[in-house]
Amino acid sequence: MERQSNPKIGWHGFLARRVVVAGMLMAMACVAATVLGAQSLPPKPKIEDSQTAQSVELDHVVAVVGDQAILQSDVEDEMRFTTLQSADIPMSKDAPQRALNRLIDRALIEKERALQPSFSAVSDAQVEQSIVELKKNILACAHAACSTDKGWTDFLQTQGFTEQDIYVRMQERLQVLKFIDWRFGSTVRISKKEVQAYYQQVLLPQFALAKTPAPAVTKIETRIRQILLEQHIAGLLDGWLKSLRSEGEVHIVDPAYASVGGAS
Repeated sequence: MERQSNPKIGWHGFLARRVVVAGMLMAMACVAATVLGAQSLPPKPKIEDSQTAQSVELDHVVAVVGDQAILQSDVEDEMRFTTLQSADIPMSKDAPQRALNRLIDRALIEKERALQPSFSAVSDAQVEQSIVELKKNILACAHAACSTDKGWTDFLQTQGFTEQDIYVRMQERLQVLKFIDWRFGSTVRISKKEVQAYYQQVLLPQFALAKTPAPAVTKIETRIRQILLEQHIAGLLDGWLKSLRSEGEVHIVDPAYASVGGAS
């Protein structure tokens, strides 16, 4: 079956590498609508209860990023996907706000990525491999026979997802990670002095606490450089996203999410 890429950010959660954990990216949700701006948003959809004749809200826009709307249902999907990956981690009280923040960050990144026509898409093979890794990280999959196609499909159905949902989310995640590396990775240089400082100030105390002999710095230098690279990129990314928000890219529509913050 041919996979169809979703041009909108939603998958939107968020993630497999340390830079994602540092700022964004762990889970994903597809944005279900676009709007011209906060002033032209449609009214919240309502339905009449035939017995009580009371209006019941179905869904509504909670934030707008550029000309793209993020719905309450997108926030809920993002939380569900986060729970799917981390079922052993209790849901925090501010989970909806955290989920909206991740969706906003990814929408901002996708908007900038779209301005780079030469930026290449990730391959189907890369997406499929990321799904294989996802299955390994989902604890519940060990009891749901996720290694088989039917077991995986049945498990996703119990969680409210389809295989296509997961494919799109992982595809978008990889696109974002690739763009972040492209946008910031080439600008970061890790010096020998930084490697040595991290080894002396961070790793050696950890090995001492664990009462484990520390390997020579030369044996783990590559890994140290990767950690420092991700830390630098996370810092650059955070500053960049804050700048985009301050430029009026983000408008919070639902007062319940006022703490998330948008353009003033």
